[in-house]
Amino acid sequence: MEHSIQEFSQLQKFLHNFKKKVFKIKNKVNAINDLDFKIFKNIEYKNVSPQEITSLKHLIYLKNIDLEKKGFITHNLNELIAKHQLLEKQSEKDQKIIPIGNIEILDNSIVNKNIIIGYNSKNNKFYLSYNKVNNLPIWNPYSPRKIKEQLHKLHPLNSSNLQFKRLFFKKDIQSISKEKQTFIQNQFNAIVVEAFKNNKYFQKNVQLINLDIFQNKDKYLHQNIKFDHKGKSIIGTVNEINKDFISIEPLIQKSNQNNIYLLTPKDIQHQVNQNNIQLISKLNSKYYLGQSHGELKIGTIISEKGQSQTKWYSMEQFLSNENIPLKVRNNIHKNVIFDKNFFLESESISLNKNQKSVEIKKHFQTQKYFITKHIANNRDIQFEPLNKKSFDKLVKEFNNDKNYHKLNQISKYLPKDKKKEISL
Repeated sequence: MEHSIQEFSQLQKFLHNFKKKVFKIKNKVNAINDLDFKIFKNIEYKNVSPQEITSLKHLIYLKNIDLEKKGFITHNLNELIAKHQLLEKQSEKDQKIIPIGNIEILDNSIVNKNIIIGYNSKNNKFYLSYNKVNNLPIWNPYSPRKIKEQLHKLHPLNSSNLQFKRLFFKKDIQSISKEKQTFIQNQFNAIVVEAFKNNKYFQKNVQLINLDIFQNKDKYLHQNIKFDHKGKSIIGTVNEINKDFISIEPLIQKSNQNNIYLLTPKDIQHQVNQNNIQLISKLNSKYYLGQSHGELKIGTIISEKGQSQTKWYSMEQFLSNENIPLKVRNNIHKNVIFDKNFFLESESISLNKNQKSVEIKKHFQTQKYFITKHIANNRDIQFEPLNKKSFDKLVKEFNNDKNYHKLNQISKYLPKDKKKEISL
């Protein structure tokens, strides 16, 4: 046993000395062929510590000289070399990746998180950077999961919400073809949409547009607001406010041609009026019943330049509007004012499973619950009373739906009379 230990010790000593000799020969060759190595060995080697060396090349010089003189290198030197090798790889990757934009999260004007989005034209892939080492972005391949990991746990510490900001570096991709620029911008928009939906505090920060925007500029300037444009709801950042208009850059929608929306005081007044209308009922596929400050309103779907939006009238304006067929005006007036024959949207329950969907609504006049009855090639929806049999069927069929719990609230109101269809 003692003999074996002695042999092993001699073998270790032989290998140690052999390693030193190998690196002595290697370093002699390097000193002949590499003047930089010769200067480092003769001048710098004894006068600098590993931590003072910032070049990977010189750290490897140090490693080779240590192996020649000592036969080993320290753990710290190994770690320094590994760190610089990683930085060099990141630097090479950074040379191939173009930053195309960033997402910045603010908590009461203090930066909470900054994510840079990059694009590599060689492999046509997108990257995220949320960390830097020596001011060098550490790039990671983009995926929805990675951006969710970075954002969904963020919580405000200095305010009640988090401000979501985005910036597209349009000038940085000018050298790329127009077709590629469009592709990059569309993908950037898609990443922004994915990021925005991952934290409830981003949505809480969005304000509704209001007329006080012209008086309280500080409240709205550079903040996110929600507004309607040609029937579509848009979230944007206010860039400018003056007496004639406000300038808004879309936050998460695909930008329009000029990437800017200009809203006049008249536009904002119209939107405020629209926002103040509470939907009561969908009377049929084209007309809605609403109310604002206790006044009934009738809304109708209109199309302009391929875009649909709801235009609201007072009951008096609706009944006197000759552009709407007289029969339609009379039927809606009779159903709403006299017969109270409409269903309440506030009492609506939607259930979905695979490709099948049903709606349950409360009828205003009878106060009973009805269920949709689908008829082929009929745009207007028909309803029939919800009875015990159809209710039990819903309970079994939609037991995994998110609105399933609402069924318990209506079970005691089930109609006991025979089916009587109601058409809208």
